[in-house]
Amino acid sequence: MRVVASKKLPSLLLSNLLLLEPVFAIVFAYLFLSEAPHIYIYPGIILIFIGLLRVSAK
Repeated sequence: MRVVASKKLPSLLLSNLLLLEPVFAIVFAYLFLSEAPHIYIYPGIILIFIGLLRVSAK
């Protein structure tokens, strides 16, 4: 029996997890490859977290 994630997770939660995918990639690149992110990435990360906080507050 296969369980599909879209049936178990609300669509809003699933889309929020997809928004965090680039943030996880940046963190893993920093931890495992010692590759520091460029300074222009930080405003985008902050906007992602602000958006996620606003959506999860509702």
